[in-house]
Amino acid sequence: MQNARAFLPAVQAHQRTLLADAKVLCLSQVHHNILMWSHYSLNHSGAVLEFTLPEHMETALHRAKPVVYSSTMPRLMTQDDMVRFFSGQWRMDADAIMHRSIFVKAADWSYERESRIWLPAPTPQRHLLISASTQRC
Repeated sequence: MQNARAFLPAVQAHQRTLLADAKVLCLSQVHHNILMWSHYSLNHSGAVLEFTLPEHMETALHRAKPVVYSSTMPRLMTQDDMVRFFSGQWRMDADAIMHRSIFVKAADWSYERESRIWLPAPTPQRHLLISASTQRC
């Protein structure tokens, strides 16, 4: 566990690097909720843009995935992941970690009915290079 705590800053730094050039577009099905205007517009002076998704044509908006609203914070790894990681059976997948970070929000925000489009940074290597074989248990 000491070694797990020691490499956590490297994981967090890697995640920040991945987010630095990534793009996230947040969309909502709700346009009339006063909380949305309070949180996302300047003194209620913003505007709402409505998009229609044509069924016969694929657009970038079709890539939107719904946000999962959770009463618990998403975990970097589950207990099963940790066992498989420290036994050398699994490597951390940066994309999976990013997916949990981007598409999971606290249940308190569920009124937003949000979807997001995530465009990862264009890097040749997005997987963490930390493996159990390099850690001492």
